Amino acid sequence: MWLGFGTPCRAQAQSLEPPPVELDRAPPPPRVPGDDDDLPLTPPSWVNDPPDAEAADRGSAWGDVDAPRTLRRDPAPLPTVGEPLEGNTVSGAVGVLRVLSASTAPAGRLRLQFTGEFSSAHSMIVRRDQNTRLAGTLAGAYALRRGIELYGAFLSSSNKNRRLCSGGVCESEPDRVDPEVIRAFGDLVVGAKFARSPQPGWSVAAYTSLKFFSSTEGVFFDLGATSLTLGGAATWDMSRSSVSAKGRVPLRFHGNLGYYVDRSTNLQDFSGASQSSQLVASYAYGMGRSRLQAALAVETLGMPLGRNAQIAPFAEYHFGWVTGRANEAFADFAEPLCSSLGRPCQDNRDQQAVSFGARATFASSWSATGAVDLGFRSVGFPYGPPQAPYSFALQIGRAFDLGSGGFLVTQTPAMASIAPTEDEPVDTGVVTGRIVGPEGTPVSLAVIAVQGLARAKVASDPDGSFTSHELEPGVVDLLVTAEGFLPQSVRARVKAGMATEVQVSLEPAVNSTVRGRVVDATGKGLAARVHFSGTADVAVATDSAGAFEAPLPPGVYVARAVAEGFLTKEQRLSLETETEVDFTLRPRREVAAASYTPADGLNVRLPLSFDAQAGGLPVVLSARSYQTLDEVVDILVTQPRIRTLVIETHWDVSAGRADPKAITEQQAHAIGDYLQAQGIAADRLQLAPMGASAPLVPNVGPGRVKNRRVVLKALEG
Repeated sequence: MWLGFGTPCRAQAQSLEPPPVELDRAPPPPRVPGDDDDLPLTPPSWVNDPPDAEAADRGSAWGDVDAPRTLRRDPAPLPTVGEPLEGNTVSGAVGVLRVLSASTAPAGRLRLQFTGEFSSAHSMIVRRDQNTRLAGTLAGAYALRRGIELYGAFLSSSNKNRRLCSGGVCESEPDRVDPEVIRAFGDLVVGAKFARSPQPGWSVAAYTSLKFFSSTEGVFFDLGATSLTLGGAATWDMSRSSVSAKGRVPLRFHGNLGYYVDRSTNLQDFSGASQSSQLVASYAYGMGRSRLQAALAVETLGMPLGRNAQIAPFAEYHFGWVTGRANEAFADFAEPLCSSLGRPCQDNRDQQAVSFGARATFASSWSATGAVDLGFRSVGFPYGPPQAPYSFALQIGRAFDLGSGGFLVTQTPAMASIAPTEDEPVDTGVVTGRIVGPEGTPVSLAVIAVQGLARAKVASDPDGSFTSHELEPGVVDLLVTAEGFLPQSVRARVKAGMATEVQVSLEPAVNSTVRGRVVDATGKGLAARVHFSGTADVAVATDSAGAFEAPLPPGVYVARAVAEGFLTKEQRLSLETETEVDFTLRPRREVAAASYTPADGLNVRLPLSFDAQAGGLPVVLSARSYQTLDEVVDILVTQPRIRTLVIETHWDVSAGRADPKAITEQQAHAIGDYLQAQGIAADRLQLAPMGASAPLVPNVGPGRVKNRRVVLKALEG
């Protein structure tokens, strides 16, 4: 696979007027070390979590508006949902898997990662051969400042090629000179990337790298084989560009175009070696010919994966065109891509491959990437060895912010101006303003976040005023949150060297009240706890009569009632005003009718039954089945690993003119309706009316009634 290099762009949101005010050209106040808008002040914890003692401690740091604020943050904080997930290419530069993005990590950030790759193929290089390759790469990248990045990688691999294999027995040809196992240890890649963003959502970069090959005969690099890469990259982040101003499009596209001056053929003298030995050794050592390289990649923004993790799928396409001269020694080579029926040997100059994978970030600074490479077209033998038809890659990485001096961030509250220097013109602006409540009263400790920039949050001072971090020019969306108030969004247009003023009025949050009772089948109140999860997470206990009451902000919730010795139930509710919700719980049986284990799946011991409706067809769910189905509800509520419950209903052919398919359809709907009434979401239920199409016994004689049955299947995933 031909490598590329790259970095994710920071997602930037959009915003509007009021008009900007030019700032005085005074010296700038103390700044956070590192990238300008990637090291924020830490907001009060109630932005994302319920208030606690630690949050109160952090909030108290805002007390003196004239003193510098010293706050502690976690190393390399995880991006919020809906942002690019930062990672490295295999060869070190920040990017996707092998494609660079046209930007760099925040200044002072060091990223290290290890990548393992595996491939195995039959008849890939030589007919009837078995080739297995295992490679490992230790790589890293360091951002000297915004837009300048250094990267490097240390590569090692082991390649095993067995020839003339048949029935598990392999024999080498008589003139073979290459060893069965070839190890390449110590190849080194060093490079640099220079990136710039001409406008929001777009960025371009130039990159260059040198590859030093470890000598096949000595103990140092073979300098005569040193190879050079020169190229450019472009990135289009649709979540930040103007075309998505009315709604974020969670996609980023990357393109790379470069030229690789390949001198690796100087590594080995193949005089007297067979064509097969030359190809196998060239593949093992990574030898090839100079070529033009192009690549495209698309990736999504981060999607939630559990509480503290996110995942972003991606896809890459790679194209190469060999410009070097063909090796005449392979003009008549006919293994293994050439037919014995006279088809000429493949001699094309192009090579193509695709990659599919996903990157996950977790535990604040760790990342993991898994991918599969599919090589669907290789160069002809005169232009180099073929690529593996498939390979697997697994990467583990971690980020370290070295620019903040041990992750301690100190910043003065207000930024009075943005002053240019002789070396660097002003290319950023700020948003300033005031947060007020009813009747213009100031709101302190309100958190102002720039949507799309995870670490660009500031808090309002006691008089409600705030000044954002420096931002790139363009339209941005600000999200203002404060305890006791409804969130408020506002747009502002950032201009270079200017301060855009906004004023945000917050509305007080008004809680609604949800009331209800938890009772048994006789109406007797139960001692229970009711858990509400959704817009807010709240748990309340019932009183002696089974009654409960909970003040909640408006929103969508899942309410779960739990009582010792009783089956658990859930209900979904949309809370806008006062709402009542009641639970009727059934006691657990000593011997349950339904049970579940991950190993054995769902087991329903007692059959479900139906009563005949007015027309005589048995399609009405019998009350005798309620207890069993309530036990199924309890399993679905307490086993979130079960994603889907398949409801299969079966019948025989004894219903006269009635259609068995119609009977089972009504039975499946009756079961599904009951489960939904008990709080099970419709998207977790799959109805499968089978009619008489899947009998257990022949549909003749009295024994055919055995075909009347309900089968419940729990699907995980």
